[in-house]
Amino acid sequence: MKGALLPALVSIIIFAQLSPAGAAESGYALAEKYFLEGNYKSAISKSDELIDSGSGRKDELYYLKGLSELKVNKFSAARASFNYIISNYSWSKKVFDARLGLGDSYFLEGNSAKAAGIYDDMIERYPTNKNIAIVYSRLSAHYAGTGARNKADSYHAMVKSKAPHSFEAKSAPVTNPKSQSQGPAPAGRAAIFSGSDAKKDGYSVQAGSFRSKRNADRLVKKLAAHGYKSYVEISVSAGDKFYRVKVGKLVSKEEASRIASRLESDGYLAKICTDTACQ
Repeated sequence: MKGALLPALVSIIIFAQLSPAGAAESGYALAEKYFLEGNYKSAISKSDELIDSGSGRKDELYYLKGLSELKVNKFSAARASFNYIISNYSWSKKVFDARLGLGDSYFLEGNSAKAAGIYDDMIERYPTNKNIAIVYSRLSAHYAGTGARNKADSYHAMVKSKAPHSFEAKSAPVTNPKSQSQGPAPAGRAAIFSGSDAKKDGYSVQAGSFRSKRNADRLVKKLAAHGYKSYVEISVSAGDKFYRVKVGKLVSKEEASRIASRLESDGYLAKICTDTACQ
């Protein structure tokens, strides 16, 4: 989940020796693996399977399922998953994230006013939550998308106040998403995250590499829908052409690390790159 690295899959021999509880843990790791690989339909299917089997991690599974449903634009289904957590697992650490996912489902669907209402409610409910700066950032993006620059700047100032070193604090609100290099954003979607263009060299973060330009362009559009300012670089290796999708043209490795962490928390396999290589 957020900021987590994908656990290594156990071997068939070890898996055969697991207790039922251990098998459930392995099942969750597999569902998480599907999500991080971008195989969202399999992540949903595996989550449902584990939920039906009586897993003790239902709150986490519903959250993983909801995120996967967001990724494939099943907004109503995602809301059902997030609402299930909110209604049935009030004790869970995932309630905050579920409410944020609920707001994001409306934001990404194009109903940013409904999303803003949920974000406002979160600020009242969780004023001291360690991740509350993300909510202020979402509100900044909402008002930036409506052209209300003063409100966008005001909420962005709150982001800087709550988490001055966060990725969100270093991302400026965008009042006209259609001006971004990745092309027009869908109606109602502001740029939640945008990389710095401080210089043409330095660091970037790779979110995907493809032999097909169509697949690379598809990822750029997907990233744009989640507010990332991305672009395609063409690379030739051993005579083969690759289309690499990157986010940001960054001055420092620290900034690149923050973007990579955010991409990973959103389900992308991120690599920090210099001008010559990716890690």
